[in-house]
Amino acid sequence: TTPTSRTTQRPGRWVVRRFLATVIVAVLPWLIAPGRIQPDTKLDLTASPWAYLARSWWAWNDHAGLGELQNQAYGYLFPFGTVMGVLGEGLPAWAAQRAWWSILMVVAFVGADLLLRRLRVAGPALALVGAAAYALSPRVLTVLPQISIEVWPAAVAPWLVLAVLPAI
Repeated sequence: TTPTSRTTQRPGRWVVRRFLATVIVAVLPWLIAPGRIQPDTKLDLTASPWAYLARSWWAWNDHAGLGELQNQAYGYLFPFGTVMGVLGEGLPAWAAQRAWWSILMVVAFVGADLLLRRLRVAGPALALVGAAAYALSPRVLTVLPQISIEVWPAAVAPWLVLAVLPAI
């Protein structure tokens, strides 16, 4: 039998493997300094997200020093700020931060896996390896604990390509 016919005969096996691989990707951020807030982008966005987001609606920020004209705060309204606000309601700040990182990595991983399979450039095993390489790329791993919002465009990129691809 060919590799293609084997995967069509047992699709459940690949569903389980994809699920397990996704769980592994989701768990990895929780291994980074558990219990400690990392200096991700804006510390007050992690420590007190709703207060930060409330200030982001105004051009003038009187919360810092003598004040400042904001130039980036509105960019944190969605998705990062909203996710941190919602998760921060029931989780400690460090756990909300890790959940956000997990969301980023899972979005990147699943999107890359779906894209590779849709393009038919890799079989199921290589699609998982490629998706893992994409989600765990050096850029993602080095930026995630410091400027996680910069991972968002890369995480959604495969989904954007999927959206414009004709159904095959």
